[in-house]
Amino acid sequence: MGILKVVKKPILAEAVQFVGENQTSIDSLTELCGSLSEYNKWFSFRGGVLFVQTLEGEFRVTKGSYVIKGNSGEYWAIKEHIFKETYEIK
Repeated sequence: MGILKVVKKPILAEAVQFVGENQTSIDSLTELCGSLSEYNKWFSFRGGVLFVQTLEGEFRVTKGSYVIKGNSGEYWAIKEHIFKETYEIK
């Protein structure tokens, strides 16, 4: 089989921007998760730093990054400049 030219299929996802350790970010992430218990399952603050549990392990979420909820209920963070290059807001 030779080299294939492929295009990633568009998949609708939900995202919020993490603006720092404050009530606005916590409220937005809780809304994205659907409940406080789901938020607590996936996210934690330690030393003023937000961490998200992803399918690949725990990752630090930097201020300005976007947190995305996938179609299977998984979460991941993506830096702002990559988000803007990769995603279109509907």
